[in-house]
Parts: sequence; structure tokens; C-alpha cells
Amino acid sequence: MSALKINKEKAAFLITLALAVAFVVIGALKGTDLTYGVATSSTCTTTVTATVKAAISISCTNTVDLGNVTPGTPSSSSGDVTVTSNSLEGWKLYNYADNYMTKSGDPAQSIANTPSGTPAAPDPWTATSDFGLGFSLSGPINDAVWHNGEGLYNYASFTTTSDNAQLVNNYTTWSNQAENLTVLYVLNVASAQLTGTYQAKVSWFAVTHV
Repeated sequence: MSALKINKEKAAFLITLALAVAFVVIGALKGTDLTYGVATSSTCTTTVTATVKAAISISCTNTVDLGNVTPGTPSSSSGDVTVTSNSLEGWKLYNYADNYMTKSGDPAQSIANTPSGTPAAPDPWTATSDFGLGFSLSGPINDAVWHNGEGLYNYASFTTTSDNAQLVNNYTTWSNQAENLTVLYVLNVASAQLTGTYQAKVSWFAVTHV
């Protein structure tokens, strides 16, 4: 075989090989799998869930001063209670006093609470028979119960232990929004009540429905 024929065959082989390599390279650049083709998997789904828990907070006026109290003449002053919650079913509000109004330095002297009204059925204050510490509420969820329609307040007495904390908005449905309530505190004393400075601590707390 002549050298010329061998070179021609070699050149043809090299040209064929170069064309094949070029074809593969071009196919790869185009993202084409020339051997097996393209495969796509099925789709799977992940569901992400979470539960938002109920939260609630409360704030109230730290100090309410009823000033000088003359026996037989009720003295009053106001403070605020604000409850905020994200509970869809809302919340209920409770209160209690740690004790009767007690004389500073002489705990044996106190002013018992005698008002007949309760949070479920508050009634007008009677100066001649209602003595001790009482309260009324004013706000968007209570006006119909705590006001008698003539611009006068209805009042309730405080319980004096945490075990007997009283529900003060049990006449309404659950409130599901932030509420600011005005609390009107009132005190009356009998003529025999000893002079001096008296105090009691009133606690407020709220509970969500869920």
C-alpha cells in the first residue's frame, strides 16, 4: 500500500473523528443528552402548619387616691384597666381586694365592705347603708350594666381573697379586642370609723377563653 493511500485513509479517519467529537460537544452545549434523553420526576408537596397560641396582657393604674372621706359622704376617684389579647374567643376579667381598707399602723382597724351590689347585678350606691370600698366600670363592654340610664353609676363590692376572685364582665360575650375600662372606686365610712389613713390593694387579672 502506497504512503499516499495510507495518508488519505488516515486523514479521512481523523476528519470523521473530529466531526463526531464536534457533534457531541455541540449537543452538550445545547443541554441535549444524546445518549439517554431527559427524565423528570413526579412532584411531592410539603404542607407547613403552625398554631398561634393565645396571649394576653393587662395593665392598671398603680395608685388611686380617694382623698379625705367624711363619714356618710361617699368619696370617689377613677383609674384604668386595659386588657389586650389576640384570642379569637376573647377574655374575661376578674378582680379581688387583698383585704378590707385597713388602717396604716393598726391592721386591727378596717372598713368592711357592705354594698349589696355584685358584678352580676350592680346597683346604685346608698350613702346611708353602703360602707366600705366599692367600684363601678365604664367602657364599651359594660355601660349597659354599670349605668342605670340616668347618668348614674351602679356599684359592686370587692371580694377580699384571691380564691374568691369575682368575674366582673360575666354579663357579656367574650371580648376579642383590646379594651380600656375606667374603674370608678368609691368609699364611704360610718360615723364611728376611726380617723387615719387606710388602704387596700385591688388586683385585676384576665383569662382567655382558649
